[in-house]
Amino acid sequence: MSQLFGPRRRNRRIRSALFILGLPALILVAYFGFLKDDGTTQEEVASEEIVIEEINEEVIDESEVIDNSPTGILTRDYKWMTQSEDTRQLQELLGAEADGWYGAGTRTAHIAALEEAGLLTTGVPTMPSGCEIIIGAELCGVTQLEDANTALDLLRTGLGDPDEEVDFNDENNWSSGGATSEPVLTIYWGAVYADFGNCYSPFRQCFKGWGIDNSFYAIRGWDKMFPGLVKLPESLLVDWDPNNSELAPLVTSTNIPGGPRLMPERWSFEEEIGSVMQYDEENDRHVFKTNLYQVIFTESTGNPPGSAEKQLRWQFFGCSETNWCLP
Repeated sequence: MSQLFGPRRRNRRIRSALFILGLPALILVAYFGFLKDDGTTQEEVASEEIVIEEINEEVIDESEVIDNSPTGILTRDYKWMTQSEDTRQLQELLGAEADGWYGAGTRTAHIAALEEAGLLTTGVPTMPSGCEIIIGAELCGVTQLEDANTALDLLRTGLGDPDEEVDFNDENNWSSGGATSEPVLTIYWGAVYADFGNCYSPFRQCFKGWGIDNSFYAIRGWDKMFPGLVKLPESLLVDWDPNNSELAPLVTSTNIPGGPRLMPERWSFEEEIGSVMQYDEENDRHVFKTNLYQVIFTESTGNPPGSAEKQLRWQFFGCSETNWCLP
């Protein structure tokens, strides 16, 4: 009997052992097969897909909120001297030249349209105000070599508080400037700056001069605010060659119009003044001179070159009629 039933019992024991060992393995295979490669279950993936779809739906809903109706365009918030698609749409609505720049003409037409429609003018940008800023003229009535504290009080009255408070007695506020390397202290009111220095004595500080230094960026507009409306004086064109120092500058009889002529793009500025800026090859810049002021324009193409963050830098300052701002 043992010979007849012995092998069968052994086979039964083997099958039982295989069953006991194989069942847990089968369970593990089934469990890990249910998981995805990243360790997430199908239920978790489905839940994530639902959340993503809900977020996408919210973004789409926000983009549909833009009001392109005449009322919506009129009541948007606009920025002074900034180019934008919103301003271009506004100008098309007003029947004006759609160049995208929000300047004095656009502002006047914008206010008229809002008042005619009975709408609030809260979105209209404030035109720069303050003391009269005419390149080459006195700034806020401050004369050259005016006592520093007196000049600062006059400038504060006309332009408001400067960007940073300064102490004339603090040596850390002074730096060497210009070809003379004389100590200079520069105070800024946005794009307008005023230079102070020593007058006849290291113990007496006075006002030396002022100018404009600002950069326009394709994405964010002007880097600094203008504390007032910048104007050019009516003046005479200076004929000169920036690439030939042997030729003396010559004041011509060509009249250059005055007024608010500052524009972000060089070609726009040239149209405003009715003249072309000269290219200075050595310094890689464009320069324009009259008998009363000088303008320097420098363009940086951005990083990488041609990117939207290109910089258009403008510098304006007055000239002496004896040297016409010669470097």
